[in-house]
Order: sequence, then structure tokens, then C-alpha cells
Amino acid sequence: MKQMIRSLAFLACVNSVFGQISSKLPQFDAASVKPAQFMPGQSRIIRGGPGTSDPGRITYTRVSLLQILMKAYGLPWDHISGPKWIDDNSAMYELIATMPPNTSEEQFRLMLQSLLAERFHLKQHRDTKMFPSWDLLIAKAGLRLKESTQVPNTAEPGVRSGFRMNREGMLVLPGPGSIAIFLNDAERMACTGCAMEKFVAMLGGFVKMSKDVLTGSPVPLIVDKTGLSGNYDFALSFACLGTACGGGRRPSAQSLETQPVNPSTASTPDPVNVPTLFVALEKQLGLSLIKGKDIPEDILIVDSADTQPTEN
Repeated sequence: MKQMIRSLAFLACVNSVFGQISSKLPQFDAASVKPAQFMPGQSRIIRGGPGTSDPGRITYTRVSLLQILMKAYGLPWDHISGPKWIDDNSAMYELIATMPPNTSEEQFRLMLQSLLAERFHLKQHRDTKMFPSWDLLIAKAGLRLKESTQVPNTAEPGVRSGFRMNREGMLVLPGPGSIAIFLNDAERMACTGCAMEKFVAMLGGFVKMSKDVLTGSPVPLIVDKTGLSGNYDFALSFACLGTACGGGRRPSAQSLETQPVNPSTASTPDPVNVPTLFVALEKQLGLSLIKGKDIPEDILIVDSADTQPTEN
């Protein structure tokens, strides 16, 4: 009997400490989270928050718990592991929340972490995992990039319409922004007024596709060793040889920000011989990739979470 009393007292203490920790985290002004139904052909949408055109409100539609975790902890999908359902169409959610417009990215993430703990009763821990890496360098033949004359876009990333393709098969954007689509049997990306950091963030997924890596394996880390600063205009077109070509690609930090773009707005280019990614980088941008050493990275492991969030 005494042992049972001690056990109950311990659990009460743990719950009290957890509640105090959760209550100390920044909170959304208001938040609604509820299950959503998967609709084939309809997009998962993540919109708003710090750094976007709507910094005081987020609207997440038909998203998985994995996608919310990615936002909450600032990690790509392959740095998070847990039960299969966290990235499954059977468990989708709609999340709408408001916050002060001057909320920082760090505060926003803590708000999401608090919501996950309170509504999903998320329990997680950290670990370390080795990831493959590639070094991005300026090619021996010299850089083919030119600094952008466009003012960097501070609104929500992505261009949903108005892009076109030139006769060389390159995407052309009407203004600052970025896009990556699978079109006419090739992966095509364009980024106008973009820093190297943003281009590098997109490049890892392209390397994975080009190397025909097994689905679910880690996206290679790209280490920028170009020494380039400032903003540039990128346009890249290459043959997709991997298992994640087209619609089969896993979500990235960039693709989660925008809805799919309708390629009917693009002109059809003359037939072109699309090169592999490694050849395209050198010929089109004057950059090269060299295999680097595996790099240890922090990962998040989901121990448990509720599939049904608590009521608002």
C-alpha cells in the first residue's frame, strides 16, 4: 500500500513538473487544431507565421504530425523518426493559430512545441545520427552565376503562377521567389534573388533524386564551400534518375510552403537533351559537388503522441 502511494505521488510530481515546463513556454494567442480528412488531389498547405506576409497567423491544412514537428523543431523530415502514422494520410490535421505579428521564429517554434505537448501529449527525446554529405564548390572552369538585380522577397516563398520556360528548358520567374517542379520528364528549379543558403537547402533533395537512393533514406547534407555571399539568380534543369522523381518526392522545407504550380502556364520548349544533376551544376551554374565525410546530426525521436488532439 505504501509502495502504491509513493508511486502515485511520484507520477503526480512528474505531471506537475511537466505542466510547469509546458506553461513556461510561449503560447499562441488562440489555437484550433482538429483532425482533417485526406482528399486525393488536394494539397497540403502550410501558410503564414514569422517571415511571411501574414506573420500573426498560421493556417495549416491537411498536414501530418510530421509536418507540424518539422516546423516546431526546425528539422527536415529525415531528422525526425517515430510511429509510422505521424507521416501517414490516415492522420491529417487542420491547425489555425494566431500570435503577435512581431513574434520571432524561435518564439514561434516554442509555441508550436507547447501546443504539441498540450494537445497531442507529445513525448520525445534527442539522439545523434550520421548523414552523408557533399561539398559544394566553384567548378574549375569558373562560376557561371551572376548576382541578382532583384530585391530579395520577404513575403511568403514560392511563385504560384506567371512562370515560363525558355527554349533551353529553363524556368524563368517574373520576380523574386523560388520554384521547383517536375515537368517534361525533368526536374526544374529556379530561384530569383536567392542567397546561397536557400539554394543549398534545396540541393540536398536533388542529389538524393539524382543518385537513385532508396525511398526513406536520408537526404544528403550539402556543405557550402563556395565562399559566395549576396543574392543570385539560379536556373537548373536536370534528368531525374531517382525513386523520388515527380510526385513521389518527400516534403522539403521549401515545398511545404507553397501549393503545387500548374505547369500549363509554361511554354513548351524545343526538345532538349537534359543532363544529369552533376553535369548540369557545372555546365549551367559553374558549380561542382564532391563527396564529403559523413556528418553527425541531432535528430528528434517521437516516443509517443496522441492521434486525436484534445479539444480546443
